[in-house]
Amino acid sequence: MKAIVASIGLLAASEGAHAASLELSCTTPDSTTIAIKIDGPRWSFAHRLPKGGVIKREAQYEIFAQVAEDGDYEWQGDLRKNRSVRMVGVLKATGAGQYAYSETVYDEKNGGKKVASVSASCMPVGYEPASSEQAQAPSAPVQIPVLPPAQTPSGPQPKAMMLSEATVPPATAQQPRPEVPQTEPAAAAKPSGSGSGSGFPLLVLLGAPIAAVIGIKSALRRRRRERLIQKYGSPETVDRIMRREIWQGMTQEMLVDARGEPVDFDIKTMRSQTRLTYKYNQDGKNRFRTRIMLEDGVVIGWEMR
Repeated sequence: MKAIVASIGLLAASEGAHAASLELSCTTPDSTTIAIKIDGPRWSFAHRLPKGGVIKREAQYEIFAQVAEDGDYEWQGDLRKNRSVRMVGVLKATGAGQYAYSETVYDEKNGGKKVASVSASCMPVGYEPASSEQAQAPSAPVQIPVLPPAQTPSGPQPKAMMLSEATVPPATAQQPRPEVPQTEPAAAAKPSGSGSGSGFPLLVLLGAPIAAVIGIKSALRRRRRERLIQKYGSPETVDRIMRREIWQGMTQEMLVDARGEPVDFDIKTMRSQTRLTYKYNQDGKNRFRTRIMLEDGVVIGWEMR
C-alpha cells in the first residue's frame, strides 16, 4: 500500500510541476481569508484568521500528492502530528474568473470517515470583473446661449450735459471740523469659522463616515443572519450563533459559524468514535485559552481560562 501511495505521489508531483502559476484570494463564510499560490510544483495555502494568526497547510500537513488537470487542482496530505488524519484540498474553476476551494479532513483509522470540512470562494489577486452595465454614451457638449447684440433705442436721445453746463453751488466759507475724541481701535472681527459655533461642521464631517461604517456593518450583519436562517431554519439557533455562544449539542458546523475556524485542533480516534478538540485564542506555544471538545461532530464540552 505504501508503495502504491508513493507512486501516486510521484506521478501527481510530475503533473503538478507543469501547473500554471496562479495566485488567489479566498474567503470562507466565517471571514477567514485563504491565500493560495500555485507556482509549478510549489503550492501554498495560508489561512489568515479573523482575529489574527496564520495557518499554513503545507506546515501542518505532509503533502504527498498534487494534481493539476484542466484548470482544476487537488492536493492530499497527512497531518504531521497524527498520520491517520488526512486532508484533501480541491480547487475548481467556476467560470468568469472565479474559483471554489474546499478542504476536507478524513480519519483513516475510522474507515476514512469525514470529520471536518471548510469551503471558500476565490478570485485571482488583482482581478476586476467586467461591469455588466453598458458604457455611458459621451455627454453632449454644453450649449452656451448666444445673446443678441444690445439694441440701441430709437428716437431722440437726451442731450448729454456738459460739465461746463452743470450748475455748481457757490463756494462757502470752510467751517472748522469738530474734534473727534480718540478711541481704541476696534477689535478685529473673528473669522466665521472660529468660535464656539465652529464645532458643528466638524462634527458633521466626522460623523458622516462613522455613520456610513455603522450602516455597512448593520447591512452585513443582517445579510449574515438571513444566510444562517436559510442554513439552520431556527431563528433562536441563529441568534445564539451570532452571539458566539457555545452549547452542548451544537454541531461542528454551527461551532465554526459561531467561532470561526480553530487556530489548531487535535483528533483522537477510538473504536467507534472520533473526538476533536478545537483550539482558540492562542497565547503561547501550544497554549490556548479556549478548547472545545467534539465527539462525532457534536460539542460535548469546553474549557476556558
